[in-house]
Amino acid sequence: METPRKQKQDVHTADTPVAESDLEKVVSGTAEAFEMDPEEERRLLRKLDWNIYPTLFVVYTLAYLDRINISNAKIQGLTEELHLTGNKFNITLFVRLARAATRKRALTASRCSSSPTSSSRCPATC
Repeated sequence: METPRKQKQDVHTADTPVAESDLEKVVSGTAEAFEMDPEEERRLLRKLDWNIYPTLFVVYTLAYLDRINISNAKIQGLTEELHLTGNKFNITLFVRLARAATRKRALTASRCSSSPTSSSRCPATC
């Protein structure tokens, strides 16, 4: 027999602003703690795991393959062809990594700013 689900509580959306007193309670630490049913919490964590872990697996796998490929290129003579002596190869890798990280950040920010509902779908880093 299935247990009855709790009614949804008042949820604040982008259209309904949060009362300032609620924000003050959260900031001051006097807000009541949110308690979640253990079964509901387990389902939520499982759902998050099924969405986050595959993405992390793909990202880490691609990063690992990228490191392997640049190492193989160095072994096969990339440094000699491009005349990278001393620390130039390491500096080049650092610049490449910094550009990739900056490009990712810029793409995320531009996607968030161009979206009509950007505040509800974009991460806090935008």
